[in-house]
Amino acid sequence: MVHNGIDIDAWSPNPETSALTSRGIDPEAPTIVFVGRITRQKGLPYFLRAVRELPPNTRWCCAPGRRTPRRLRRR
Repeated sequence: MVHNGIDIDAWSPNPETSALTSRGIDPEAPTIVFVGRITRQKGLPYFLRAVRELPPNTRWCCAPGRRTPRRLRRR
């Protein structure tokens, strides 16, 4: 796995939970999010297979990145 470099000053944890609770999301529940291009190179099939092994209370979601081909985006 090759991790992308990020600016940890610009992208750091935010303890504020009002954005989550206002949408009915439990901030204490474990959550996994995939955000990126839906392409073979990103390994999304591995992620989706791994989701089957997560504990039942784990929330997860996938969000296509801007460069995901339109035919793969949900309309």
